[in-house]
Amino acid sequence: MTSQKNNHSSFFTGSWEYNLVILLPIISAIATVLTPYFSGSLSPGVMRTILLGAFSVYFFAKRFVWTNTAVKGMVLMMIYLLICSFFSNNYSITFNVYFKFYISSFLFLVGYYYSHIPGTFFRWNVVILFSLIVYLLDFVLSNYLGFGETGYRGEEDSVHFGGGGVNLAKNISIILLMGPLIFNEIRKSNLSGNSLRILFIVLMIFSSLFVSLAFKRGAILGFGLGLITFLLLTPNKNRYIRSGLLLLIVLMLSSPLYFSRIEEIYYIREDAIHLESEENLEKQGRYLEYKFVIDFWENAGSFNQIFGQQLFNERNHFGIDRMFHTDYMSLLSGAGLLGLFFYFVTSLLIFRELYISWRNNPMEDNRRYFAMGSGLIVALMIFGLSGTIMSIEPRGLILLYLGGLLGNAKHQ
Repeated sequence: MTSQKNNHSSFFTGSWEYNLVILLPIISAIATVLTPYFSGSLSPGVMRTILLGAFSVYFFAKRFVWTNTAVKGMVLMMIYLLICSFFSNNYSITFNVYFKFYISSFLFLVGYYYSHIPGTFFRWNVVILFSLIVYLLDFVLSNYLGFGETGYRGEEDSVHFGGGGVNLAKNISIILLMGPLIFNEIRKSNLSGNSLRILFIVLMIFSSLFVSLAFKRGAILGFGLGLITFLLLTPNKNRYIRSGLLLLIVLMLSSPLYFSRIEEIYYIREDAIHLESEENLEKQGRYLEYKFVIDFWENAGSFNQIFGQQLFNERNHFGIDRMFHTDYMSLLSGAGLLGLFFYFVTSLLIFRELYISWRNNPMEDNRRYFAMGSGLIVALMIFGLSGTIMSIEPRGLILLYLGGLLGNAKHQ
């Protein structure tokens, strides 16, 4: 496919492979929001896993090139966790989570390989923008009709997150973080005149409103720190700051329409989560996860400290009713120090490769890619505190985009 000709005037091509790759973000978005409404073995989520799993076999057989230290790090981590999975005493639980981890990690390779085809990164940005419409529709309909998850226990009167569940906030906030680069790609393309630009502005306003209403700590913190990282490193930061301030003014002027709702949600969250006393603190799931893992670590032998035990099988291993919601505790207990090492080093290698690409070819776009990649890595690290491994999104979208950024920078 390296010789495939693509231009912005024809969004799709005659290649099923290329068209599938381009549509991956919206396929995943649709599967994410629809899966909870299906029962049985052929839910959209299962079909997505089968589709991407089959495509990964094709990719490794036909397209994969063992190149770039970040690609090598990602593949080695996938192989290591696969090996760890075979030592679980409950394959059903472990491999259910591993396949999600595998698919989201595989999307980094897809992003890196296919982004060298002219126009691919632009197309991904447009499709991601339309994926945002899917997520926002899920949010609007779930709150209008009153269905889907609400968030923390005790928040029955809080905001509904529809089929996307509580990760909906992360999915929308990460696309909001990608906003500056999405707009930059749209601006460079001149596709459809001003229609895409207007759509972008409208979606950014509604996404910002959603993040405010959702009031999810991980999503807000990941977006905020990711955006700060991007602004510190990007060229033309004043332009982005001005746009951000304009968006903030629009939100403030319209705040009488929704501020009372945000205030109401804040007090609901305050009642649902109390950290003032040891008794209340110990009821919080992530605090319990930390205690479980520390106790395990202190009593484990050197072998289990290095390689872990019962990857993604915390329910059986620790006798709890859910898997860990903190990526770092899950990896430390299930894959040991080596698993945690792979997780952090892979992110560091992506950061390093983006930096080298910019320094070797100091174009403005490459610096912008480095800045956005750094912001996304920071956001992913923050999201890891509330869990990304147990689902394909938002980790899959972040890694697809990071692969696209790196591949684009390498082929400038």
